[in-house]
Amino acid sequence: MKKTSYEHSFLKSLTLHLLPGIMAGACYFILVPLVKAKGYPSVLALCLAGLLVLIPFQLGMLIYEKKHIHWHYRSLPDEFH
Repeated sequence: MKKTSYEHSFLKSLTLHLLPGIMAGACYFILVPLVKAKGYPSVLALCLAGLLVLIPFQLGMLIYEKKHIHWHYRSLPDEFH
């Protein structure tokens, strides 16, 4: 079985770790006044930030990385199918 590894720089690792949280936090702080004005608790803004920012960003990054390294599920060993 051939193993390939892909390592990225420390800066890219730091960016991929912090960027989703920064984006979700910004979305949360934008949505809190709107959500509270409608009479809902602020935790709804946190849920919306997750749905509107975190999930699309993380799925987008997975799709981007999949295309970047030309990965396909058939490249997994047979015991994972």
